[in-house]
Amino acid sequence: MKKPGKTFDDLYKKRIEQLEQKIADLKTRMNDYEKNQSGWEEFKREFNHDMDELGIALKDMTVDNKN
Repeated sequence: MKKPGKTFDDLYKKRIEQLEQKIADLKTRMNDYEKNQSGWEEFKREFNHDMDELGIALKDMTVDNKN
């Protein structure tokens, strides 16, 4: 994004910030789980769900929806 000659609209920047926040949240959840290590099945199910959503969101970032 910081390369000269490339411009991104505010919506694109906002989506990137949201994805970065989701990644930070997932890292926090992993660290919290490592500390107390309880409820493995629930943690695994929720974490996998969130990772799937993140993957879809990242994939959507590369699709040009401005047709």
